[in-house]
Amino acid sequence: MQFVYHRSWVEKKLRENTAELKSKEAMVVFCEFSENGSSSKYVYHPIRLAKISSVLSEGECITILLKLVRFFDYEKIYYNSQVVIDEFQELVNKFKFKPVLKKKIPKYFVSSHTEWRKDGFSEDERAWVSLLEHMRNRESLKDSTFFKIKKFSEVKNFQKAKFKDINSVNYLNNKPAYKLRSGKAYQIILQLFQRKNGEFLYPKITISEAIASITGPFLRQAPPELEVDFIIYCKKTFDIEPTRLSIFVPPDSPNVFQSPVFDFIADVRRSLGHIILFFLSIMVGLILISTRQDYITSVGAWFSCPIKQFLTAHGLLISTVSKALGAIILALANFIALRKLPTKLG
Repeated sequence: MQFVYHRSWVEKKLRENTAELKSKEAMVVFCEFSENGSSSKYVYHPIRLAKISSVLSEGECITILLKLVRFFDYEKIYYNSQVVIDEFQELVNKFKFKPVLKKKIPKYFVSSHTEWRKDGFSEDERAWVSLLEHMRNRESLKDSTFFKIKKFSEVKNFQKAKFKDINSVNYLNNKPAYKLRSGKAYQIILQLFQRKNGEFLYPKITISEAIASITGPFLRQAPPELEVDFIIYCKKTFDIEPTRLSIFVPPDSPNVFQSPVFDFIADVRRSLGHIILFFLSIMVGLILISTRQDYITSVGAWFSCPIKQFLTAHGLLISTVSKALGAIILALANFIALRKLPTKLG
């Protein structure tokens, strides 16, 4: 996950030694805006732990790439969650460098801190659910939709329900990238937690229509909430076609974020088998479509008398059938390349 901060929002000793941040452990904290009468403040909620993968300092911005790990398990401390949250407020408020709302006081969203309740963080699925239940009950997040990518897999066979999970994620310019193959289908399953307030909203996937088409969403009950499926069909291509794939829930109004937004690079690559089959089909099709009667007669001269007589007598028929087969094979080659049969234009 990538965070971008203005340099002034990063604690001085950290922004002056950004290289030393790499591989260090960090905690992601949600700063909830809380208003009480004429006063306002932040309420701090621990979210999850992370490892800093890289730090890039450019001009007035510092970009931090995090590898997210364990979730804070609110269910584990449910019986005294408010006590723990109050304890965390007290901890953050003791920091010299912290986020604040007062205009005349510098605000810091990246600061050094001591370890806090590491035993309260867990990689268990239950911890993720308990974290979501806690966060979507926040007043400022009750109109938000939460989801995660549960599965991303290549469809091997729809009828037999055969799927191959895609587990390898590369990073291009600090952006996650999946390698997809042209002419293949992929399934994305989202686990969805609907908003506490308001109407039901379907998630959406966008990708360049020149690269792929999308079918879905398909919705089903899957405790503790819902699951949503999408099928992505990558069009056949002989080029390497990188494009952006975005997953989000459309907000009620423009320029408002009410759900996570996942942006990936879909690196669609040609299939070697398709390329070989395409060129073989082109070669065979061209040879067959150029077959003439005199070629059949000359070839017959190489064989013994019965074969020679057959080829000489049926040369016109053989050349006609060969041309027809050649046309069919060339049409097949076009279908292999573009998933379309040749048609007359105009």
